[in-house]
Amino acid sequence: MPTEPPCKFRKDCRQGSGGDNDTHSRAKACSEQQLSDVEDTLHDSFIAMEETPKGDTHETLGEMPEGEHPPKFTCKKDFTGFSLEDLYVIEICAGSARLSKIAHGHGFRTMAVDHSTARTCGFPICIFDLTDPSDLESLLQFIDEAAACILMIWVAPPCGTSSRAREKKLPKLEAAGAKVPTPLRSSQQPDQLDGLGGLDKLKVEKANLIYEAVYKIATRACMHKIFVALENPTNSHYWNTSPMKLLCKEQEHHYVTFHGCAHGGSRDKSTSLWVNDNWLDELALLCDGKHKHKPWTTTMRDGSIKFATAEEAAYPWLICERIINCVRSVALQMGAHSPQTMAEQAEGPTSDSLSRVVLGALPRGHKVRPLVAEFGHYITVYADPQQPALTEKFVAQQPKGAKIVSRRIVTRGESQAAHSGDPNVFLLDLGQSEMIEKVHIGVPSEPDVFIQRAWKQGILEALTDTWTLRWKPC
Repeated sequence: MPTEPPCKFRKDCRQGSGGDNDTHSRAKACSEQQLSDVEDTLHDSFIAMEETPKGDTHETLGEMPEGEHPPKFTCKKDFTGFSLEDLYVIEICAGSARLSKIAHGHGFRTMAVDHSTARTCGFPICIFDLTDPSDLESLLQFIDEAAACILMIWVAPPCGTSSRAREKKLPKLEAAGAKVPTPLRSSQQPDQLDGLGGLDKLKVEKANLIYEAVYKIATRACMHKIFVALENPTNSHYWNTSPMKLLCKEQEHHYVTFHGCAHGGSRDKSTSLWVNDNWLDELALLCDGKHKHKPWTTTMRDGSIKFATAEEAAYPWLICERIINCVRSVALQMGAHSPQTMAEQAEGPTSDSLSRVVLGALPRGHKVRPLVAEFGHYITVYADPQQPALTEKFVAQQPKGAKIVSRRIVTRGESQAAHSGDPNVFLLDLGQSEMIEKVHIGVPSEPDVFIQRAWKQGILEALTDTWTLRWKPC
């Protein structure tokens, strides 16, 4: 399980399944955890996600908005002396918290923040309210104090009130007596339509408070050279709200746009990321039109409207894997350490590495590494990124225990140059795409080879000596 925020910042951390709160915290300032934030407390099922953009958007298929300029890419840090277990990946407005779960599986310290545990995939959620000034101040204070070991802050501001799906006419449902959603914002009035009242006005004002909080969080992160990604549907009115326009004016940035179906989704939903560095640029894949999509059908069941977009509320697991592999690669390039065995873990880059292993003081939820490396060798596969099933099928054909250890989107030229007769490199059906997925697969050793490796490392000899001393006759 992931570590929790220090008591100073912790408000409420709960298991998605309703588990008890945990009260453990760590003493190391830059290695303590976590963040605070909330999504929209008035989240309605029919505004959970957006449809594929139609009409004007803040940008078109990856092109930067008019007047923007390429960023200077200033999120450069020196992580020498840190292991991945010391670095935070913080997900705000986490929802299902799938991104946090994948980050934790890759060895990062993680914190998933939301206003509710209702949608979590089972990963612990820290409950905070960004509309509460004291909670927001605690979050900003944490960012200031832990900035040296925060790798990424990912924020998915609630898009329900900013949805262009609200503008879609549903005459058949209206005729059937269903209450359909109505627009709350427009291109001319992105902050709020005139004349709103009641619950609609309250929803918009709550969302605007969160948008203002996101602006403050992103600004503080940029000040500390922390990588930030803000996610929303490409055609969301969120991109034109006052806080976002101010953020764009003040901070170097660009957009990364992709279709969900290109990253494991079932529909061609267009999503954009506002980023302050180029860490995720390789994700800008658009649908190649060579796979089927589920329909964007809106129906009514048991008197309530069922939107197909609600099925897209959680990030596909594949896009989460690709995002985390991107930031993991950057962390290693900046000097972070990723131990694969207990010896490497104990001999880590910091002086207290051995003590942490011996005393069981690793970040909560992280395990002591195995005595012998898990994999005997690795193979590389180049595959069509929009046909992930082919890659999964290839992995299933490998020896038992083989699994994907990393994946990145690269150019076709790299795959052609890397093949060149190497027996450990495989080219699957690459199609005609210029962008190819490079997948590293770890393959376990055969039992006899594993024993030989353990013997060469002196592990079996040490275990034998220990056993002899323990059972020596009196």
